[in-house]
Amino acid sequence: NTYRIVERSMTFKLRNGVITTTTGTDDTEQTDSYYYYNSDENTTIKVCDAVKEEKLLISKQGIGSAEVSDAEMTFSKVSVDATGVVSEDTSFEAIEWTSEEGKSKEIDTTNYADGYYLLHEEVAPDTYTLATDIYVKLEGGKITGEYTLKANNTLEEVTADTHIDTAANKITMTDTLSVINISKKEVAAASAELPGAELTLTLDTTTAEALKNVTVSGGGTNVTKSDNSISWTSGEEPVILTGLP
Repeated sequence: NTYRIVERSMTFKLRNGVITTTTGTDDTEQTDSYYYYNSDENTTIKVCDAVKEEKLLISKQGIGSAEVSDAEMTFSKVSVDATGVVSEDTSFEAIEWTSEEGKSKEIDTTNYADGYYLLHEEVAPDTYTLATDIYVKLEGGKITGEYTLKANNTLEEVTADTHIDTAANKITMTDTLSVINISKKEVAAASAELPGAELTLTLDTTTAEALKNVTVSGGGTNVTKSDNSISWTSGEEPVILTGLP
């Protein structure tokens, strides 16, 4: 653990080898760091430091670096054996939550054991894809490194384009919009696009403007959108739909 210093100072006077008067002391237990003096123990002054609380912030973001809602998240601890192989640490009770718009998740890590932890997205918000797992190392409740899981089930430190801010003790996990490619091809020439086909994609819902924010790019022409459908004419390249719910 790390500790908070006593912000104030104290003074005392000695007479005949005992403490006679003090300033800046308390004679009862405090919640923050303090100097303790009891006149019944007139030869002892105690400097009592409170444990410094550590808070881990987890930001779940989407497009525009905005906090997004409805992502189902877990934060758990993993064990690393002598050979570096990673496994679940069942002694730690995983924290589960659903992200909220405009709000980061705060976790009190003051008493967390040093070691490796996993941030995992179980369910992505509507229109987004799942983010890659993020492994971090905590020491004294603070992030000291980010790691990725390799194919051999061992961890490798991430040194560039990290998702952590050690100064703020923060992890940022960002989701990207879903991207779907729709290709129209000839049966006899599977590798070639077939232009001129009129296609419609219909969403199985009657929600108003359900497809309003979907972007259409690629080779399609004559694109039209309604509340629950998108129509286009196929071209020389596949049509790309971004942000489908």
